[in-house]
Amino acid sequence: MEGKGFSSSDGPLIDEQRAFAIKVFAQFCTAKAFEDKVQEETEILMKHIQEQSHKPVQIKRLFSLSLINSIWNLVMNSRFELDDPVALRVAEAMTV
Repeated sequence: MEGKGFSSSDGPLIDEQRAFAIKVFAQFCTAKAFEDKVQEETEILMKHIQEQSHKPVQIKRLFSLSLINSIWNLVMNSRFELDDPVALRVAEAMTV
């Protein structure tokens, strides 16, 4: 079964979503600006995972939230904390 969320799609659906995302991102920023936001969010994600020290983590939700944060940060210049329960529910809904 094909995933429906942006971060869990495959096949023709991900191609369509990727084309749409690239078109929208081109209107908001340069590729370098997006790359910088993704890099920044990746560093925050890695630090968060390391701080969990031997606790189980729901990595799929964290990856989705990091993707959301990268995009949200470009558009709104703000981000969600990785332990924000509301943001985590949104990320979980996107990966179903």
